[in-house]
Amino acid sequence: MKSYKVTVDGKIFNVDVQELGSESSSSDEPLKVGQSQDVLKETPNANLSEGGTEVLAPMPGVILDIKAKVGDMVKAGDTIVVLEAMKMENDIVAPCDGKLNSVVVKKGESVNSNDILATIV
Repeated sequence: MKSYKVTVDGKIFNVDVQELGSESSSSDEPLKVGQSQDVLKETPNANLSEGGTEVLAPMPGVILDIKAKVGDMVKAGDTIVVLEAMKMENDIVAPCDGKLNSVVVKKGESVNSNDILATIV
C-alpha cells in the first residue's frame, strides 16, 4: 500500500493506493455505484511541518488588506485577508479556530491560486 497526498479543488486528501499483486485489502471486490468506502480522508490543509492549518489563496489576486495579526486568536469564519480578484474584494476567512501563527503576505502583494497566505495553530 502506498500513501499519497492529493489536492482536489483546493482540498487536501490523504489517499492510500494498493498496488496490484501486493497485500490484499479488506475487500478485493470493486465498489458498486452508490456504495462508499472510507478511502479519502479530508485533512483541513494541514501544514505538517508546523503542525498547523494553512490558509490558502483560492484564486490569483492582489492582497488589499490584512485584517488579523500574528498572535491573534481567530474563529472559523473570521476574515484574515482581503484579496482582490477580477475587480472584486474577497474575504479570505479562517478555516478553523486557533491562534494566527503567521501571515506570509503583505498588503499590495500579488498571489497565485493555492499560495499560502497564513497559518493557524
